[in-house]
Amino acid sequence: MVVASALAYVLTPKGAHRPSYCSVMLDEAFSNTSDDLAKRVLKVFRELGLHLNLITPFKNVELARSAVQSAVVVEIDTDSHSHLSEVTWREIDRQRLAAEMEDDVEVRAAADRLNISFEPVATRLQNASA
Repeated sequence: MVVASALAYVLTPKGAHRPSYCSVMLDEAFSNTSDDLAKRVLKVFRELGLHLNLITPFKNVELARSAVQSAVVVEIDTDSHSHLSEVTWREIDRQRLAAEMEDDVEVRAAADRLNISFEPVATRLQNASA
């Protein structure tokens, strides 16, 4: 909160109500804090008119969702090459739901009874980008 206040103070021109330059990069800033504290801090950044770019592990994706409008996912493949993909929150939710369904034994059993087959999300995404 102190950092947000200091940045807003320094970046706000005399007589203005908002910072003139307001993009702030936070790299794993909330990895060791509670979600409640992180949400309060993010609210302060937003109220001070600071635009956030969060770099965070996937475990904090819900926290990121509350603070930013879009996401860029960085993945490292088996050959140690990294790949960037811009995704929407809707796509993240869809992938998460599909993964849960693929792991759900009851859903798979019901699908088998109805002759419905599942294709793993990763396979669908690879085929779509090829």
